[in-house]
Amino acid sequence: MVHVIEPAARGFWKGYSEVLDENGWRDISPSSEADWKRVEDGAATLMVGGHLLLQPEYVREPVADWNRLTQQFLELATEGKAQAENQSKDAMLVLGEQLDETCDSCHAQFAPHVN
Repeated sequence: MVHVIEPAARGFWKGYSEVLDENGWRDISPSSEADWKRVEDGAATLMVGGHLLLQPEYVREPVADWNRLTQQFLELATEGKAQAENQSKDAMLVLGEQLDETCDSCHAQFAPHVN
């Protein structure tokens, strides 16, 4: 899943991006239709990956925790796709932070070697 989820998440997180350089913080969020399409594609791929994580071969114990975190992941990816379609940087910032927290929580419990 690392080969699917991580690249898609990087695309998702580009929905709101800043860099710090010699001139201070600079917004490098999507500025074209093509940029936003890549963010939307990242969110769509996360949605597919989330559904795969609910398949029996991926589910881990305790199942209730796995399902709860996977559902959070899916909801954030789905909302992210909608907000990417709307080209909402502010919404993508909030969703990106929430996605990061959800991923960190899941990795801490189920894949500590990933963090």
